[in-house]
Amino acid sequence: GAIAGVLPSYLDDLSMEGRAQLYQVYLYLSRELPDSLLVPVLGEHSQQLKEAFVSQDVEPSQTQNEVSRVLTGLGWNHDEEHRTDEGLSLDMARPSMKVAVEFDGPTHYLLGGATGSIQCNGATAFK
Repeated sequence: GAIAGVLPSYLDDLSMEGRAQLYQVYLYLSRELPDSLLVPVLGEHSQQLKEAFVSQDVEPSQTQNEVSRVLTGLGWNHDEEHRTDEGLSLDMARPSMKVAVEFDGPTHYLLGGATGSIQCNGATAFK
């Protein structure tokens, strides 16, 4: 409850990147923990946070572009970096069919410390 009470006063001081990150927190909480006290507080500012999130540049990797070209060559026409209503960017999508392909190259993963295990990074796990 305490964070929810002071959060609005800090939003104006956040960088665009900070607002974009907070929008992802809002999306996660609104779907996974809708009873969280932060959901209505962030919801009041969701448009401002979303604008920061969608303003971030999305640059597909060379390998993602190659996958897209192959899919097109196979007759699977699609949009690249399609934005959902929520503002998420999908690598390749056919919105009318509600089908998307996310290409997760090596930058989407983290090598885990002493164990050496491979784990999804935060953005990949979120999608």
